Amino acid sequence: MERSRAALLVFAIVASSALVVAPISAPSASAAEVSLDAGPPGHDVSIDYGTTIPDEQRIEVGPATTTLVVTPGLSEEPPGVFCAGSGGLPDYSSLETPWTGRVVVQVDPGTFGSTGGIDAWYRCRSGGGPETSVYSETWWLAGSADAPETVELTADPAKQVQRTDDYTFTGEEAETPRVVQAGDRVTVSGLGGVWPSSKAYVSVNHLGGSTLAPAVVAADRDSFSFVVPPDLPESPFGAAYFVQASADSGIPGDPSMPELLVRAAWSDYLTIRSAEAAASTTRLSLDRHYALSSSTIRATVSVRSEGRPATDGRVRLLVGGQEFRRSLTADDAGDVTFTLPKLRRGLHTVTAVYDGTSASEGSRDRPDRVRILW
Repeated sequence: MERSRAALLVFAIVASSALVVAPISAPSASAAEVSLDAGPPGHDVSIDYGTTIPDEQRIEVGPATTTLVVTPGLSEEPPGVFCAGSGGLPDYSSLETPWTGRVVVQVDPGTFGSTGGIDAWYRCRSGGGPETSVYSETWWLAGSADAPETVELTADPAKQVQRTDDYTFTGEEAETPRVVQAGDRVTVSGLGGVWPSSKAYVSVNHLGGSTLAPAVVAADRDSFSFVVPPDLPESPFGAAYFVQASADSGIPGDPSMPELLVRAAWSDYLTIRSAEAAASTTRLSLDRHYALSSSTIRATVSVRSEGRPATDGRVRLLVGGQEFRRSLTADDAGDVTFTLPKLRRGLHTVTAVYDGTSASEGSRDRPDRVRILW
């Protein structure tokens, strides 16, 4: 079924990025474990032949070349065989001309140059049959003044420089997208053990900017998981967010073995609901309740969210008519210490307030007092 829902947000698993990386988030106590089916896979294979170095893997064409005889290793599978090349090289379609196992490409003398580098390319592709969706082969042609009039392009293993396997998973394709809550851990399963095990991140792109959140790939490469960012805004007007992930890994090649590249991509639609703010507690502790006006008095404020140290949000300390502020970080372990200003003789009220975040409710402790004797 064709889906026309608004794609308002994109998650993308990438190998690296210059974007801000958010710390690893643990699901909140109210968060759920959500399992998604990766969906049916598509598998495309592409083979590349020819390079400039080393010489034995070069496929040379030149000013004298007028004929390319293309004999690919693929077979004719629905919807057919299609060939095309760079620089206006003649196309071929088995829908117009019956497939005989090869294509003869005629060009005018001087079509190819003698630069020594890659001068042109030619590609044939077909349906891949029961094992793959698309199978394609590309020949990279190096310019040479000594190239012959007729050049054979074949599935020669000695000329093969790269094989790429592309796996595409299209998700559950449900008419009504799954609803998940910010802070939920989402696990995508059924990847057939082909998902690359390279380090991965979830990139969240929204109107406020972009943030990367780490993703975890299972050891068997059949699943990956990520935590929906806790501060992610709700899907507006019930629209579904487009969610996609991609990763790749490769094994470098050499003259005796082609480079092997595996790429995988997954996409689906999710409706995001904001997580309910977790309850927090704020505790104020003064290191003394009686002091002199010249004394140093310290106040420690401890903030906990669902029993764990709060890692962000603003803490305010109110001393009489004065206000002092600190922003919590993960390094604070939920505790911040203030040094009170010099106070005059008398009784002074001290109050600690935590302003909260989108994930944690605000809270305050009952006021405490310090008496300055003189």
